[in-house]
Amino acid sequence: TSSGRASVPDASLMATPVINQPQVAILDVEAVTKRPVVITDDGNDSIAIRPMVILGLSWDHRALDGVLAAQFLASVKKQLEEWGGG
Repeated sequence: TSSGRASVPDASLMATPVINQPQVAILDVEAVTKRPVVITDDGNDSIAIRPMVILGLSWDHRALDGVLAAQFLASVKKQLEEWGGG
């Protein structure tokens, strides 16, 4: 889907999404898959299976500073981790 300044493609088969001019950024959202992750509980580590997704953000460095792009991705990550799913 695209409108305005950024795009989110419907599906990704590319390693790096391509920005559609005149937009300045594109967010690539890979498929959600189950992956092993380390969970720490009271100092004890264990391995658990969790749904994970890879997010890739490409942006035009002439129009958007890297710090802002990193802050945006951090915000998306936080919202996804805190989302209740319902």
